[in-house]
Amino acid sequence: MAKRKISDFFTQSNVISLSNLKIPAQSQPSSVCTRGLLENAHEHENADEDEQPSTSSKSTTTDRHFRTSWLQEFAWLRYDSIKKTMYCEFCSKASRDIAGNTDFVTGTNHFKKETVKKHGDSRKHKNARDWFIAKRAPTETPLARAVTRACDKTAEKEIKELKMKFNTAYMIAREELPFTKFTSQVLLMRKNGLDVSKTYDNNTACAEFIGCIADDVKAQTVKEAQKAKYISVITDCGTDVSGRDNVIAYCRHVSGGLPMNRLVGLAELQHGHAKGIFSTIKSLFNDSDQTNPNWWQNKVSAFGADGASVNMGATGGIGALFRSEIGKHILSFHCLPHRLELAMLNTQKSLPMIEKVYDLLQLVWKTYHFSPKSKRELKAIGVELGCTIRTPSAVKTQRWLPHIFRQMESLLFVGFCHFLHDLFGEISKLSLTLQKNSLILPQAVAAVNSCIVTVKGMKDRPLRNGKLQEFLQNASLDSVAQNVLQQDNTQTPDRQIDTLLKWYQEILMKNGCVINAVQTEWRMLKILIKGQFMDKSYSGLWEVMLSKEPYCSDFQNIFHLAEIMLVLPISAAQCERGFSAQNRIKSKVRNSLNVSTVEDLVRISSEGPSLEQFDPEPCVKSWLTAITHMDTRKRKSSLKHVVRQRY
Repeated sequence: MAKRKISDFFTQSNVISLSNLKIPAQSQPSSVCTRGLLENAHEHENADEDEQPSTSSKSTTTDRHFRTSWLQEFAWLRYDSIKKTMYCEFCSKASRDIAGNTDFVTGTNHFKKETVKKHGDSRKHKNARDWFIAKRAPTETPLARAVTRACDKTAEKEIKELKMKFNTAYMIAREELPFTKFTSQVLLMRKNGLDVSKTYDNNTACAEFIGCIADDVKAQTVKEAQKAKYISVITDCGTDVSGRDNVIAYCRHVSGGLPMNRLVGLAELQHGHAKGIFSTIKSLFNDSDQTNPNWWQNKVSAFGADGASVNMGATGGIGALFRSEIGKHILSFHCLPHRLELAMLNTQKSLPMIEKVYDLLQLVWKTYHFSPKSKRELKAIGVELGCTIRTPSAVKTQRWLPHIFRQMESLLFVGFCHFLHDLFGEISKLSLTLQKNSLILPQAVAAVNSCIVTVKGMKDRPLRNGKLQEFLQNASLDSVAQNVLQQDNTQTPDRQIDTLLKWYQEILMKNGCVINAVQTEWRMLKILIKGQFMDKSYSGLWEVMLSKEPYCSDFQNIFHLAEIMLVLPISAAQCERGFSAQNRIKSKVRNSLNVSTVEDLVRISSEGPSLEQFDPEPCVKSWLTAITHMDTRKRKSSLKHVVRQRY
C-alpha cells in the first residue's frame, strides 16, 4: 500500500468523525501531529453539534450564533437580542460573592453549548440558584431557609467589618486627625489579627464614613431643636487659614429642661455685609431639614453675637434684619464676655499704670521666648531653687482676661502688680462664668453683682503701702458694671411678666400659649417654689419643672416664658470655640479641606459622643440604605442584599 499523506485525512465535507479516521500502524504521523489531529476532530464534532454546517466547501471558519433551542434546554439561560449576549438569570441577580466573576453575570457572546453546560454544572451557579430560590420563597422550603441563613451569616460578617471601620473613622474625626491616618489604622487592625478586608480602607472611604456620621449627628440635633418650642440664633464670622471668610451658626434650645447650644452649620460667605451674612444664616437653617425648611422661623425668640456694627446695627444690622423679616419680637443680645473685655479695655485706658504692667509682662515673655539661652538659664535657676518654672507667654496678643491672669499668677510683683493680680483673679472668674453654655440670664446678673461686691470689698484689705486703696479710689467700678450689664429694677415681677407677654404675644400664640392663664400659673408657681424648691439652683429648678410631671402640665403656659428665658443667648463664646476647632482642624498642612468637610469634622469633634458611647450601627444603616450613595458610588453589589436582609 502506498504511503498516505496528511492531506488525505481531510475530505471536502466539513463533517468529520473520529470513527472514520483509520491510520495504519506503519505510517502513523508523529505524536504531535496525532494530538493536533485529534483535537481538531473534537472541535469539529462540537461545531457540528452546536452550529449549522456551512455549505461552502472552501470555508474553514465558523460563524457562531445563539440557538433558541438552548432556552428550552437550559431554563435559567436568557438571551438579550439587543446586546446579542446570553446570560444567567440566577447569577445576574445574585451578588458577585455568590455568583463569582463569570461572564454569565453581565452577558457573553461566546456561543458554545459546551460553555453553557460547564456554567450550569459550576458550584457558583448552583449557589446563585439556591439564593434565587430562597429570595423568591424565603420561608417555603428547608433549602430556602438554609440559603437564607448562609446569606445572613455573610451579611453579619460584612456589617461587623463596616462597624469596625466606622469606629475607626469616628476616632479619626473625634481626635481631629487627618484622613491619611485611616489606612494605617486599618493596617494595624490586620496586623493585630483582625480579619479586615481591603475594601473601603482608603482616605476617600474615611471621608465618606465621617460625612455619614456627621449627617447622623446633625439629624439628631435638628430633631431635638424641632421638638423645642423656642430657639435663639447665635452667630459669628471668622477667617480660616486659607483666607476664606466663614460664618458659623448655633441654635440654642431647651432639651430635658436644660439649655444647650448646637451647631447648625458652617458656610463660606459670599458677601461680608449684613444682608450677605443674614442670607447665609437663613440658608444654613433652611438646609438643615430639606423637608421642612422653615421649621425654625416660628421658634426664634432672640439673636446673639458680638458687638460689631454688622451684628448690632440699629437699622442695618443682622438683628434688625431678623426683626424685619422673621418677627419684631426678636431681641438682639451683645455677648456678655465680649462686653466684659470691652469694659476692662476702657478701664485700662483710664489708668496708664495698667499699660506699664502689660509692657513689663510682654518684656519678660520676649526675653525668654526669643532666647533659648535665657530659657535654659531660667530652668537652671528653678532647679537650684527647687521650684517649678512656668514658661511666660505673650499678654498683648491675648484677648481674654483668664489668659492674662494665668501669666501674672506666678510672678511676684510688688505694689500695683499685686493689686492687679487680685483684681484680675476675680474678674477672670466672672469671665469664665459668662462663657458657660448653660448660663441663663438670672445667673449672669447674680455673677456680675457678686463680682462687684467682691471687688468693692478689696478696699478694706490691708495691702503694702496702701496701693490697692489708692487704685480703687481712682477707678470707677460702677461704670464698669454699667458697661457689662444694664438692668432695670424699677418694675415688679408681675409687671415684668406683663411686659414679656406683651412683647412675645405673637410668637406665644403661635406656639399654643394661653396668655390669660399665665399670671394665674405664675402666682401658683411662686408658692410652689418657695415652699418646696428653695434649695434648687436656677438650672436644677428648671430641669425639674420642665421635664417632670405634673409640673410641666400644670404650668405649661408660664413655662413658655421660662423656655424663652432659658434660650436667651447670654454668651456667644460657643462660636469662638467652633472657630478654634476649625483652626485646629484646617491647619497649614490641611488647608485644602472643603468648608462642608470642616463643618462635619467640627460637629463630630465638639458635639459627638465619646468613643466609648458612639454606636456605629445607625450610621452603617444609613450609609448602606442611602439611595444617593448607591446611585453615585460603585459599591459591592452584595451590600444591596445585605441591606434588604439586615434592615
